[in-house]
Amino acid sequence: IIKDKRFTVEGKKFIPEKILAEKPDYDTRTRRQVYLDEKKIHDDKVAVLPVPSVLAHDNYKKILLLSGHSNIRTVFCNELGYYIIYDSDRYGFRNPDSEWEKNEIDYLIVGDSLAHGMCVKEKNTISGWLRENNINEGGVLNLGLWANGPLLMYATLREYLHLKKVNRVLWVHSEGNDFTDINFEIKSSILNNYLENKKFSQNLPSRQKEIDQTVRNFISNNEIKGQGNSFYDQNIKAKFIKFIKLTKIRTLTIDKATNKKQPLLENLDIFKKIILDAKKLSEENGAEFYYVDLPDLFARKNSSQKNLLHEEKKVATKEIKEFLSQNNIPYIDIYEKVFENHPDQMSLFPFRGYGHFNQEGYTSTARSIMESIEEIEYNK
Repeated sequence: IIKDKRFTVEGKKFIPEKILAEKPDYDTRTRRQVYLDEKKIHDDKVAVLPVPSVLAHDNYKKILLLSGHSNIRTVFCNELGYYIIYDSDRYGFRNPDSEWEKNEIDYLIVGDSLAHGMCVKEKNTISGWLRENNINEGGVLNLGLWANGPLLMYATLREYLHLKKVNRVLWVHSEGNDFTDINFEIKSSILNNYLENKKFSQNLPSRQKEIDQTVRNFISNNEIKGQGNSFYDQNIKAKFIKFIKLTKIRTLTIDKATNKKQPLLENLDIFKKIILDAKKLSEENGAEFYYVDLPDLFARKNSSQKNLLHEEKKVATKEIKEFLSQNNIPYIDIYEKVFENHPDQMSLFPFRGYGHFNQEGYTSTARSIMESIEEIEYNK
C-alpha cells in the first residue's frame, strides 16, 4: 500500500490536494471499487464498459463490439468528483431505452468520449440537452462511445442507423485524436471489412445476447482495459497523476512501439472516404448529415508540444473544411462558436484543467449545435 493519507490501493485513488480543497466530498474510489460496491447492491445487474477501439487495435476477431451490455447499470467515469453510472439501452448505448420506441429520431449522434458524455450526468450531455430542448416529438439517440475513431463511428452507423427513421446524423469529430485513430483502426480486419465491402455486417442488433455475454466474460476474466486503464491496475496513483498531467492525451499521437509520431496527414484520404461513405449512408436512409468539429484546446494552447501534432492538425482541419464545402456537407465549428471568444475558456473544463468538458462546456456545445442546424436549415 502506498503511504499517502489520501490514497490506498484498496479501492481509492489519488486526488490532488488542490482539487480536494475545492471539492472535499470528491469520490475517491476507483472504477473497479465502484463496480464492486454496485455489485453488492445490484448483484449481476451492473457492468463496466469495454472499449471498442482497444478491441480493434488488438484485432479481436470473434465479434467486434460497438456498444456495451444492454439494459444494465453501467459504471462509467469520474472527472468532476462524482461517478457517472447510467442505465444502458437495449443495444448497450447511453440512452433512455424509450427513445427506441419513438417513431422518428431527430438527432442520431456518433462520436467518441465527448459524444458519449464523459463525465457528466445525462441531462448535461450533448444528447441529453438536445433531448430536453427538442421542440419536436422526435427522439435523440446517442451511439457515441469513448475512444471511437472515424472507422468505428462509420461501422456503428452501418450496424444501427437502419433501425429507425432518422432525420439528422451528427458526426461529432474530435480534433484531438480522430485524425490519428485511423492508424489503429485500419489494423482491425473486421473494421476493414466495413471500409471495403458495403454489404458487410456483423448483424450486431440481433446479437445483443452474445454481446452481453462477451462483456461479462471480459469483466470476469480481468480483460477490461483502455480509457482509464485503472480498472485492474495496481499502480493507481501513478496512473492518475499521468491523467492529471494529460500524459495519456499527449501520447495518443505517439506510437508506443517506435516512439514516433502517428501518421496524421497520411490518413486524410482514408478519412475523406469514410466521411463520404457516412454521408451517402445517411442520405440513403433519409437523414441529413452534419459534421460537428470539437476542438483540441490543449493542442491549440500548447503548440510547442510537437507530440500533439498541432501543426498537422491545423493543416488537416483546413483541408477537411474545404473538402466538406466541396461535397456540400454542413460544417459546425464548435471552437468558433463556443471557445474562440469565450472570456474564460478554462471554466468549461473540470476544475479548470484540460480533458473533457464540464456541464457548462457540454451545454454550450449542444446549444450551438442546435442553433447552427436551425440556421442551416432555415437558409436552405
